[in-house]
Amino acid sequence: MIIVAQLWIFIYVPIYCLYIHVTVNCWHTSDTPRRTDDDHDDHDHDEARMWTTKGRPRCVPSSTRAIGDDGTSVVTVRCVVCAVPRTRTSAALRALKDAGSSVPDGLGHVKRARGSEDGSRSVLIVGAARESGGEGTEGGDGDDARAEARAAFGEATRALAEAVGGEDACEYTYAYAPVEAPTDKEEWARANAVWPCAIVAKDPRRLAEEEPPSEETVEYMRKWTASACARAFDAKRGECGNCVIIVDPVGDREVAQAMDESDEHPLRHAAVAAVDYAARVDLETFPEEERVQALIDARREEKIAEENASGDDKKRKRDAQVKGSTLTEIMGRPYLCTGYDAFMVREPCIMCAMALVHSRLKRVIFACPNAKTGALTGPSGVRRLHGVKSLNHHYFVYTFDIDENSLLAACREAS
Repeated sequence: MIIVAQLWIFIYVPIYCLYIHVTVNCWHTSDTPRRTDDDHDDHDHDEARMWTTKGRPRCVPSSTRAIGDDGTSVVTVRCVVCAVPRTRTSAALRALKDAGSSVPDGLGHVKRARGSEDGSRSVLIVGAARESGGEGTEGGDGDDARAEARAAFGEATRALAEAVGGEDACEYTYAYAPVEAPTDKEEWARANAVWPCAIVAKDPRRLAEEEPPSEETVEYMRKWTASACARAFDAKRGECGNCVIIVDPVGDREVAQAMDESDEHPLRHAAVAAVDYAARVDLETFPEEERVQALIDARREEKIAEENASGDDKKRKRDAQVKGSTLTEIMGRPYLCTGYDAFMVREPCIMCAMALVHSRLKRVIFACPNAKTGALTGPSGVRRLHGVKSLNHHYFVYTFDIDENSLLAACREAS
């Protein structure tokens, strides 16, 4: 079983994550940092000393808030919308539904239509615009919006035209909708002023993210993050690399640690190497891979046989994969890094973040966020990987928010 775990680290994870890198256009070739000058100012040293003694981790929520950090602005996504005669609203909505058109992914809290300012027309969301996200004004070039609607949502635009009496009755433009669902009346009032939406109750995970860690947990996170920074500091070169330490929080015990090894192999980023070493430790501790693998194969064949008569290809393919709970039942112990924490110097890239997902870690804690290639602190659904609902595992994320300019001083102080 553990041999299989090591195989996916070097075969499945790289292939899968290469696809993700290409999709979001943020390929990261190495965890190796840029060299930093030794002559840091006093501010950097003061920040470093403060972090090692008083720094507190900040939980990175799995999704961005409906209201911006300033407490007033609403985080939005740009959409292509179509204004139709109000008397044809029901027909237009039915046409969009029959055409298989729905609100953009992640906007289930947003209402499909709203009234125009003069009340004579209804404005319907057709789909997400190419340039989406952030804040901006509504409107824009109607010809551009119409052209984009035809190119991206052709069937929906044809259905709308037929439902309302021709293309001349359809006025395309751009509008903005709240990215996240409001969870209280205050958020709803601000979000509703941008586009009508519904209040959605906070899920248990979001409530857990908002619960501040105890002082004991803060000290535990500070200690191991400082340890990762200390090990990553190269006194001879005067620079800070990357280090990942995997820890069992139950016994406050180090399971494995690794530095960036991308010089030896381009896929051997620190996180991937650390998971590999954790798998080796697991194999040495529980050397029973042949029996376990035989049980897994038998269970897989049993599930496939159960579904062969259903004719559901998607379900058959899904059931061919043995779930983590099944592996735990077969092995009589948690799978690989289940329940462990990973402490890192820098925010992981998408490939590393996916490797940590597959290893079933409980928490990921890092000292320095990476706005360019990090996979955990960006916009929801794009570069906030622990918030992607389609994944089969989600860990909690914490950061000490040390900026890159102060990181070298922080690593030097920790060492």
